[in-house]
Amino acid sequence: MGSLTFLAPAAGIIAASVAVPAILFFYFLKLKRRPVRVSTVRFWAAAAEDLQVNAPIRMIRPSWLLFLHLLIAGALCAAAARPAIRSEQAERGKVVILIDRSASMSATDAGPPEGPAMTRLEAARAAAETIVRSLDATGAQAMVVAFADRPVVLANFTPDRGALRKAIEQVLPTDQPARFDDALAMVGAFAAGSADNPDDRVSLVVISDGAAALDPARPAPRLGSVPTRLVRVGPKPGDEGGNIGIVAMSARRDYQDPGRLRVFVRLQSTERAGADAAVVCELDGVEPITRVIKFDPAATAVVEQSVTFDLRTTAANTVRVSLNRRDALAADNAVHATLAAARKPALWLVRPRGANTGADENLRVALETLDPAALRVFEGAMPDVPPPGDANAPDLVVIDRVSTPRLPPGVPTLSFGTGLPIEGLRVGAPAPSPGGFTQWDRNHPVMRFVTLGDVFLDAASAVFTDALAPGVTATPLAWAREGAVITLLQQAGVRRLLVGVDLTASNWTKDTSFPLFVANAVDHLTLRGEDNAARWFRTSETIELPAPPGMGAGDTVALAAEGGLRAEGTVSTESGVWLGVLPRAGLYRGGGLTAAVNLMDPVESECRTRDTIDVGAGTATSQSPESLAPREIWTWLVLGALLCLCLEWLLFAWRSRL
Repeated sequence: MGSLTFLAPAAGIIAASVAVPAILFFYFLKLKRRPVRVSTVRFWAAAAEDLQVNAPIRMIRPSWLLFLHLLIAGALCAAAARPAIRSEQAERGKVVILIDRSASMSATDAGPPEGPAMTRLEAARAAAETIVRSLDATGAQAMVVAFADRPVVLANFTPDRGALRKAIEQVLPTDQPARFDDALAMVGAFAAGSADNPDDRVSLVVISDGAAALDPARPAPRLGSVPTRLVRVGPKPGDEGGNIGIVAMSARRDYQDPGRLRVFVRLQSTERAGADAAVVCELDGVEPITRVIKFDPAATAVVEQSVTFDLRTTAANTVRVSLNRRDALAADNAVHATLAAARKPALWLVRPRGANTGADENLRVALETLDPAALRVFEGAMPDVPPPGDANAPDLVVIDRVSTPRLPPGVPTLSFGTGLPIEGLRVGAPAPSPGGFTQWDRNHPVMRFVTLGDVFLDAASAVFTDALAPGVTATPLAWAREGAVITLLQQAGVRRLLVGVDLTASNWTKDTSFPLFVANAVDHLTLRGEDNAARWFRTSETIELPAPPGMGAGDTVALAAEGGLRAEGTVSTESGVWLGVLPRAGLYRGGGLTAAVNLMDPVESECRTRDTIDVGAGTATSQSPESLAPREIWTWLVLGALLCLCLEWLLFAWRSRL
């Protein structure tokens, strides 16, 4: 049931005030007829009646023509007033129009099957326009709020329909997840200040695809008695076309091998008939590697698949993983990450006094060619080593034939021709090793690409680890006739590489394998996993990056990404560039900065639609926006006026017959 209302009553009143007097005026006109002399008026009764009707001082005699004329004028005037039947669900008082603009609202499946593609957000804006038009029937005020990760008020309570429509046009898409709790909390705050007066009562209309959900870990928002209605946009639940997206990513240098980069991604599919996805991994946009992932065509629920890529790099890189396909949602078809170069270590070299020629100098040169952050050379006894975290602390101590009564705490070591003060560790006396090394572990990162077949050893010291204390592990890497002569030890998370070879009694430092061994050892011993993980941000995270060299506080830097996306940051006093939250996913570059921003949200990638949403105190069920708008009936009045006009013509023609 509903009630009758007029959307433009002023137009109807103006039209009636002009039309009705005009019709009556014509009926009051006195006809001017040519006088004719006749013998009698007995046979002219009808003419006498006409004369009586046209007398201006007499009341108008009712007639069917006059009734039809007034009826036609009344119908047209009523049509000008735009009569409409207002539904009992029509919004009154103050209305909050809450528009979902999360990532799933960018799915391009909201248009008609045979028509052009339309995003769900475009359909939501059209529904909001319909609701604004419906407010003309009640004169209600409205507020426009858009929400994704955070709610944003675009127009406060106002009766200005133009301002509301302008605010609706400003609802732009994002690649953020939907945080429904904060949006409802904002609505509850506005409703708490409303009075019992119906003109101040707040109601809520949520325009969404239904994917917005409350966080079960948070307290339910308090909406009180706010009536809530859902306008669901997008295809009906169960009719979604399906989507494949990247929902997780990890990229990290291998802890054992810093030159090995492992990239892991997890895919999620809602394709009901199954699908194949070509996953492409690129390093700095070159040499793409492709893997084809097949999803089970018999699956009826959300299906996940994982894929791993192995890459070789030690430089600063940008990793991009993308799906070579088009589907409903583009924001989850590509992810990016930035990876810093393998960190340059600070090295200390401790060697005997006067050891600045021959093999000793070759070791120093091998360390220098690694381009370390610092290389300090000490001769004689090993000095006190600052603990890790100290600005002067080294990342690695290289010990060449110098006895050490104590180990540097927390700092890895690489030692040649000497033992280490580790409980249970025993290094044998140097013994002749004709022919040099007998075998070595070619698969270990320290021995990668190292060939020791041409190395000659005058003598070698075997490393015995059979009596090590609990908590100390040993991994032999190379052997001579005496036993293991290169052994990797690990104690309390600190690595120590022990080489039982006196470099001055060998040709190893002149062999091409020596600088390669030193480089592998330094990488393996100084690598820290936390420093070698790829970095990226979610579309809901606040982004702050280190300021590029030469920039000071207050300077601005502009970044851009594919698709015309732009961002601007400001250098703060702490020498960091504040970019804030970037709501669109992409790889932003500019001013010496790179920021990788990804969606990676399983809920948004599902692209599901729902006809009900939980609002804390109850459930809102989907309704069409037309059900909230009054149904105008002016077309029926115009049609009735045309029918009456036809009837008037027939009646006039019948009365005018001879």
